[in-house]
Amino acid sequence: PEVAQRFSAMSIGIGALVALRAVPYLQTSLRRAKPLASLRSQRLAGHGVRCQATAVEQAVQATLVADKEVRRPPSDPRTYRVLQLENGLQVLLASDPTASTAAAALTVQCGTFQDPLERLGLAHFHEHMLFLGTEKYPKEDEYSRYLSEHGGDSNAFTMSEYTTYYFKVGSPFLEGALDRFAEFFISPTFDPSGIEREMKAVDSESTNYSTEDGWRLLQVLKATAAEEHPFFRFDVGNLDTLGAEDLPGTREQLVDWNKNHYQAGAMKLAVVGQQPLEELEKMALSRFSRVRVGKGQEPSYPTLPWPKDQVGRIVKSVPLKEARSISAYWPLPPMQKHLFAK
Repeated sequence: PEVAQRFSAMSIGIGALVALRAVPYLQTSLRRAKPLASLRSQRLAGHGVRCQATAVEQAVQATLVADKEVRRPPSDPRTYRVLQLENGLQVLLASDPTASTAAAALTVQCGTFQDPLERLGLAHFHEHMLFLGTEKYPKEDEYSRYLSEHGGDSNAFTMSEYTTYYFKVGSPFLEGALDRFAEFFISPTFDPSGIEREMKAVDSESTNYSTEDGWRLLQVLKATAAEEHPFFRFDVGNLDTLGAEDLPGTREQLVDWNKNHYQAGAMKLAVVGQQPLEELEKMALSRFSRVRVGKGQEPSYPTLPWPKDQVGRIVKSVPLKEARSISAYWPLPPMQKHLFAK
């Protein structure tokens, strides 16, 4: 997506991104959540084990947060539920009976920092390729056509440590959109016939970025980082870095990268619709419980992005357009665990 698209209309995607860290803080107190196995055993003990449990019930390992545990303003008409599936994927459901538009977003805990050195830009390219057909819906335009025919649209963005996919659609058509969306993470085809064409699209995107001052300043900042840190690397991708001379090899790396990183335990899903929570739960579980089991792979950092001997610098650059600005940057330790702290 273009830069403007990346940083606008992102509220849906941010919902899933925040959900990566938010679940413990949706509870009404700071008490420690009980282990999932304990939660499940208590639920079974309280209701009895039924011999004919449905597939949807089997797919739920635990309800992490019930609606009554969610802190919300009095004017919020929504009801909420947070689930964890058997495969490890967590789902945040929001039922809004007044909503004329439904939406969903899925964030995967992987991004450009996990690009292989021999295929810089692979995470971004992989994001593009998921839109080009799945085993259940092999036509490239099936997903986008369905959304556009029912008042919706979609997008995605790849960041350094996260990748988010999201869509919106008319409320009555949420189930059909979810069905197509879920297949991105279950059975992408990485159709060889589309690899070269989409690689050229990414290459064109990279070329367009090179004329934007904001993107050029980001490259200057990256150039000041330690070469051993993934922030230093080129991450958009182009014909050279993605392996235009070895398309079968690029496809093989796409498939391997997907298997290693796109696993349920590294994913968080957020869904909002006008349907009751029970119906939203069935929609999500019947589809996303089929996502591959696993926790993905966390990036490793051999060094700080800016070691002490690389700070305290002044860097000057000349923009393409007439502009003057000054910016100050300083490195901080990871702050995710403090996201909801006051």
